[in-house]
Amino acid sequence: MPLKATDSVDSSMSFSLLSSIFHSIPIMVAVLDNDLRYIVVSQQYLDFIRSTSDKVLNKTVKEALPLPVYANAAPLLERALAGESISFEIELPTETENKRFISIQYQPRLNAEGEQVGVLMSGIEITSLKKSEEEKRRVQHYLNTTFNSIGHGIAIVNDDKEMVSSNPPFERIVGERFSEIDTLLQDHPFGMIDCLCDLGWRRCPEFSQFVSGSASSEVFEPHSLLVKNNIFIGYKELELEGGGRCYVFTDVTEQIKDKQNLTQQMQYNATIVDNSPNLLCMIDRLEFTILMVNAQALDRIGKTEDEVINQYWFRVFAYGFWNLEEENQMIVNLPSDQVVVSTKDRNGEPMTIQWRFVELDDQSNRVLCFGDDVTQLSQAQQQLETLNHSLEEKVRERTQSLETANEELQFTLKKLQEAQQSLVEAEKMASLGGLVGGVAHEINTPLGISVTATSFLEENVDALSKGFETGNLSKALFSKTLTSLKQSTEILVTNLQRAEKLVCSFKEVAVDQTSQTAYQFNMREIIDKLLLSLSHEIRVAKVTVNLECASNIELESYPSSYIQIFTNLITNSIRHGFDQWDGERNIYIDIQTDMDNLYIVYRDTGKGVHESVREKIFEPFVTTKRGGGGSGLGANIIYNMVVQLLKGNVQCVAEENQGACFKIQVPLDLNIEEQDGMANAG
Repeated sequence: MPLKATDSVDSSMSFSLLSSIFHSIPIMVAVLDNDLRYIVVSQQYLDFIRSTSDKVLNKTVKEALPLPVYANAAPLLERALAGESISFEIELPTETENKRFISIQYQPRLNAEGEQVGVLMSGIEITSLKKSEEEKRRVQHYLNTTFNSIGHGIAIVNDDKEMVSSNPPFERIVGERFSEIDTLLQDHPFGMIDCLCDLGWRRCPEFSQFVSGSASSEVFEPHSLLVKNNIFIGYKELELEGGGRCYVFTDVTEQIKDKQNLTQQMQYNATIVDNSPNLLCMIDRLEFTILMVNAQALDRIGKTEDEVINQYWFRVFAYGFWNLEEENQMIVNLPSDQVVVSTKDRNGEPMTIQWRFVELDDQSNRVLCFGDDVTQLSQAQQQLETLNHSLEEKVRERTQSLETANEELQFTLKKLQEAQQSLVEAEKMASLGGLVGGVAHEINTPLGISVTATSFLEENVDALSKGFETGNLSKALFSKTLTSLKQSTEILVTNLQRAEKLVCSFKEVAVDQTSQTAYQFNMREIIDKLLLSLSHEIRVAKVTVNLECASNIELESYPSSYIQIFTNLITNSIRHGFDQWDGERNIYIDIQTDMDNLYIVYRDTGKGVHESVREKIFEPFVTTKRGGGGSGLGANIIYNMVVQLLKGNVQCVAEENQGACFKIQVPLDLNIEEQDGMANAG
């Protein structure tokens, strides 16, 4: 059965056998008390710390070890004093390229009563398992503890192929029971390893690549690896001085897998680096020499790896383009931003590389350099700068031309606005002229009758005068003449009154139409007067006007605006809607009010308005009678009067062959004082 930490070594084992084990196995041992004072140390341990027993025994760890070593070990020893078992590996510095590794364990040291009495330090050099030197008899008590506490599996077989002893890690690492192996050994002539192979383990030399050249290869030969269920163990077989053999087993599964993963990762990284489109290299931070470079960088500069490794970075990637001061400044203060460097490619052509430097944080004084070939971008930027400069000149010239043209356009616009205002005034006067013609025609009839009545009256007066002078005036003649005079006078008075009414109506309409003065007026009265002034045009056009307007609609506004609005609406219907129209000739004017607004619906039964004209009917100079004397300002005047002066809105909802229809809405409450300036300006 295996030895326990609190058991004595089997009586069948002599002290010389135990000493042989202690000195033969590649284990470093140091026994410390609770004050971390060295009680027992092995020669391997003394060699490891490069000291002697007289400088270590009875000394504390702090006194015996160099300060840097103690600083690293102290926290771990404190944890071991607290009852924790600790295992770790360290790499030994060597003067050659061959690396050495040590696996170390700190275990709490217990007495027979289970009380902790110190710390057991043990270690095995993975790179070389050395035979132990014979130790003094005083280590016998501690050898048993070391044998059972070490982290490696150890099994001892005597010359009779009997399992003498094994430590607890043996069963855990090998995965087989002590008793089962002991039984198999009795009937197996080829020893421990062949016995394990019968239990399912197999030798695996194919994994030698993962231990070759490493610390494990110093302890385990390529053929001294066993595998079972993806568990790898390395073993070493040692001949003992007193007879028998000692087998040391170490679980190297994680090492094998880590190295497999590391190899794959290194291959993967190498593939990425060599196939990267960027220029990559690693340099020494202090010397600025190149330590590694990828294939892309070598291809761009036309050099081999041997030609650039350990060469000065500036000489390879920026030769002749940097001065010494710039180089020194860059070395002292590694740039945090990207640096653009000009150089030459493999063909001697100019090349621009944008470099970024990333300092590694592993205290290795190494810097990764990432370079992007921005030659084309740099050339494009130069061309762009040239183009921008040219464009700026062209823009300045164009701006000057536009400013000059703008001044000319402003002048032209002012002239056009003045011309438009003149046309609007001319349209107003033309409308007034139309009224004059119509009123003149209307006045001509009563005046003609009056002239005829006056002539008849004059003839009757002459006849009456002659009869009186000659004495031939009879009573019957006088009575007849008097009756004729009375009738003529009545006719004369009636027609003169009619003419007077026409003149007064025209006068009021003309004055209102040419004056933008606000005052209170009756809507029905001004429309009646307007219709009377337009009666000739209406009668000639054979149009019937139907007015729906209450007689009590009183407004404080601009009557001239409403006169111009209705004049243009009626004349537009006569000139456009009923021109060459065989259908009904009716105009309907409906005027309503509510608490806030005045609503006017004007419609006729004429031709209507084509869609192409309706969309822009309120724009100036839009007319369907361009060759027939139309100015195209009638609807525009209506729009300006309604929207600008009366602060309302107007819309045309007419359709072709369905008559024209205009809907107007204006507020009843106008701020007359604010509007006067606009009205007078109009």
